[in-house]
Amino acid sequence: MLSHLLYLSVSLVNVSATLRALVDCGSSINIIHESTVSSYKLPVRSCVGPKVTLADGKTTLHCDSYVTLSYIVAGILCQDTFFVARIGAQAMILGMPFLEWVNSVID
Repeated sequence: MLSHLLYLSVSLVNVSATLRALVDCGSSINIIHESTVSSYKLPVRSCVGPKVTLADGKTTLHCDSYVTLSYIVAGILCQDTFFVARIGAQAMILGMPFLEWVNSVID
């Protein structure tokens, strides 16, 4: 079975970085990998975040911090909250908060 995933190029504002972000309509939150946060020294805030179960139903992530990011996607300036977690190979995941904000229609 072939997997078709949608990625967007995300330029972080105030940081010289362009990241590849997975767009995931099944994610109820935006998530950024903890190593990405560490690499770019992004300011982190502690929180009692959500407990996230991934699509495999077995992997559970505990989010206890978040970052607020300004970023540019396709020339559009966005600002969102991203929970910090170890999310495997993805630098960041743009979930439903992003999709609802840009009001996207995906076929």
